[in-house]
Amino acid sequence: ASLFTRRINQFNLPEAGSAVSFHSEIVELVNTEGKAMITIWLRSIRETQTMVFYGAYSMDHLPSGRQVVKSVFPLPEGNATVIFDVCPQADGSLELTSRGRTYGDAGFYFLVEDRDGNLWKHFLPHFQQRIRVFPGEGTVVMAEHVISMKHFELYRVDYTMRPAESNERAT
Repeated sequence: ASLFTRRINQFNLPEAGSAVSFHSEIVELVNTEGKAMITIWLRSIRETQTMVFYGAYSMDHLPSGRQVVKSVFPLPEGNATVIFDVCPQADGSLELTSRGRTYGDAGFYFLVEDRDGNLWKHFLPHFQQRIRVFPGEGTVVMAEHVISMKHFELYRVDYTMRPAESNERAT
């Protein structure tokens, strides 16, 4: 964390098992008709104001035509992009998954510009994510976010999200 994530102020995930309160700021970029085209979501730890991560989210389509959620996280000299399949579940929850097998599938991608101005892209098929969003009590929304590599769970965060006048809590 100290060598990479804190230096770039991105992906500063709380330690596993800790409970923190997040502050979220959401900014929508709209077209001339007022339709939201990109949503920027900034998340920081409320107590320390440490930026956890920030990204730009939009709906997009894969080359296959399938509609997906695209999230782009700025990095020095490039970005990390996660493409999520959108999977409504029978229980009313929504599951977003990035479990592609080949380039062009939903999954995790890096785009980096080298010192000579060349762009390099890389698909990481073994780095996968699953986000399940479901209703909680009243106006509360719950989410489970699991990051894994080759089916080995690397990180898990469970969110309880409340309207802006309340706190957003992750454990």
